[in-house]
Amino acid sequence: MGFFDSLLKVSTPEIKTEKEAYAAIIYASMAIDGEISEEEVHDLIEMVAHNKMFKGANINDIFKTIASNYKAAGSFEKMVEVAIPKITDANKAKLFITVVDIVLSDGVVAQKEKELIEKLKSGLGISDDLAAKAVEVLLLKNKE
Repeated sequence: MGFFDSLLKVSTPEIKTEKEAYAAIIYASMAIDGEISEEEVHDLIEMVAHNKMFKGANINDIFKTIASNYKAAGSFEKMVEVAIPKITDANKAKLFITVVDIVLSDGVVAQKEKELIEKLKSGLGISDDLAAKAVEVLLLKNKE
């Protein structure tokens, strides 16, 4: 931890399970603009609740942990960096596509969102072909 990190009380988030990692990356994608609205939290809970990975899990506890970790980490970059290694091969493509869907849902892709997608694409080992297909389909899905 660097000098400024210690002054700003930035720490490394503790992500223990794949469920926490998956939720952390989704949370980071929603909080990338500096805040997360109640509507986004509701959407996030719904999204996770419908994922088989979270069946039987206490979603509220997971998100309390994630929110606390996000605050401690101080940035989406740090959350994603710590979470990516916890994601298994079986869930990498699904997670990537979910995040791209979130980013594209408002029709505007900010610079930080582009950086997140690139970081995830690289960190999760997503091919250019899959990434291009995902963006193409999701642009059509989210088109008004």
